[in-house]
Amino acid sequence: MSAFSPVRPFPAEGVALQKKVTDAIVDAYKNGEDLLVVAPTGFGKTKVMADAYKLLLSEDPSFSAVMLQNRQSLAVQNELRARQYGISPETTLVVMDGEIAADARDRRLVYALPDTIIGRTSAIGPRKLVSIDEAHHATEDDHGEMNAVMNDFYRMNKNAVFIGTTATPYPPEGSELCARLKNAKRIVVTYHEAIEAKMITGIETERPDYRLKDGSYLRSHIRSHLDDRRIEDTKAGLNSSIKALRPDEFDDLVVRDIVKNGDGAKQTLHFTDTIVEAEERKAALLAAGIKAETLHSGNSAEKNRQIVEAYNSGDIHHIASVDMIGEGFDAPSTELLILTKITTSRSEFQQICGRAQRLFGDKAAGILRDYGASTDLHGSIEEFIKAQQFVLRGGRNDAWSRLQNEPHVQGLCVGKDVFYAVATQTPKGEVAYSVMRSYVDHKTQTRRIEPVDEPETKGRFMTRKQLDKFARDQIGLNETAYIRLRLRRDIKIDGEMRTMEARNVILSKVWKGQRESAVLMARGKPLSLDQHLAALKQSQTDKSNKARERMQKIAKKSSGGMDR
Repeated sequence: MSAFSPVRPFPAEGVALQKKVTDAIVDAYKNGEDLLVVAPTGFGKTKVMADAYKLLLSEDPSFSAVMLQNRQSLAVQNELRARQYGISPETTLVVMDGEIAADARDRRLVYALPDTIIGRTSAIGPRKLVSIDEAHHATEDDHGEMNAVMNDFYRMNKNAVFIGTTATPYPPEGSELCARLKNAKRIVVTYHEAIEAKMITGIETERPDYRLKDGSYLRSHIRSHLDDRRIEDTKAGLNSSIKALRPDEFDDLVVRDIVKNGDGAKQTLHFTDTIVEAEERKAALLAAGIKAETLHSGNSAEKNRQIVEAYNSGDIHHIASVDMIGEGFDAPSTELLILTKITTSRSEFQQICGRAQRLFGDKAAGILRDYGASTDLHGSIEEFIKAQQFVLRGGRNDAWSRLQNEPHVQGLCVGKDVFYAVATQTPKGEVAYSVMRSYVDHKTQTRRIEPVDEPETKGRFMTRKQLDKFARDQIGLNETAYIRLRLRRDIKIDGEMRTMEARNVILSKVWKGQRESAVLMARGKPLSLDQHLAALKQSQTDKSNKARERMQKIAKKSSGGMDR
């Protein structure tokens, strides 16, 4: 499959952000440092690498590089983009399909598939720079093709620099990034930064509910299978149970939603599990008068190429596919994603969302319509964007939730562990926070609560600044669980159905059972809401007075100590 959209122009803000990353890549190479570049799909990582290559090729006549990628479509696309961004075709070469051209060693920039060059890297020759596209595939498994090839290039040149690029630095479950990239210096462009620079759009998540064959509804079925605090232990069998219970007219149901929402003419990608499902979706779309096609391995390569071209030109509005419209699929006009498969891979989930995040025309945001449980497993992209920005850049965030009827208590839920911060009054009369961790003691299978003694605070109270840093650290360690627990649930409280975030339900339940112990363990006198607000107000006043006094002293000193 080989069909590409034209090179899209980037706004000035985006070009400036790309240049920062390009400069970081060039500096890392010149300093002999490995680097991992993490940036959203649509940011232009291919352009950034091409710009770095172009600069290094012009500055160093002996510069040579190889880029590794797992898919043929990516290798072809990366080389084509390099040419479009100004690199001479005489410099580049694609190595795939088991064939290595005789002049491969002479080409300064080679795009290669590991399965073609494994055991034959000497035909490419030593390289000064080894790049890994979609670097989350380079895992710690030393027997994997990617790692074996990386190790071969290192043996040929011990001074080689390794640079990985990815939108999703989350390897498959149960594995880690290879040591070379895991320990590399990391530069991160957040989704928020890319949106602010007008390079990508956000994603709006929709989670339709529908009746299953057993009479239950999808959302209640998911809740009955998943324990929010033990998601990994309870997700087994969820995919198969949902597929088995979907109504026979499921495809018609999906298409009815498309028609009802006026989405028939929107450029839309459907993610299905099997070729049969993709073909059934196509049939239902065509029956509704919607221009649709399927993209899968059952088609010839030429047919798939024609389908992609027709989609990019707008002759086809909907594509139903199986594993062919994820990484590297470049169709900026895509507005809507229909997700009926359930992906257990967070990387795949974010890659799917990225298909609709490229800017195009007047598109304000991409839409993800999830008919399965993928969002329940990984959390929404909207919450991921907020959490990522908070963890990496700080600033305003509502990571800590105030508990109902306990205004002096805030909670942080990151999965199995729950933290509570009780506003207290220190011996000096200042407002600070006594922080406790609630956890399950696996020996006794009982929930316990204990004070948190951070090294920085040395067992003392936390200030507001320290409390926010503590939250960033905990979210960074438990990112997926934190994001997922921001999903809203319909909960029955005192006989009435209410909608609350899952984290707030957990925080309230745990606090209710441990309130007495927690208050007794707070290392200070708990403050009421009025006391807390009054103390905060007084603290702000004291800061203002101190600042005013400092300014007066500076003014007096600058005037030679004379009052004027």
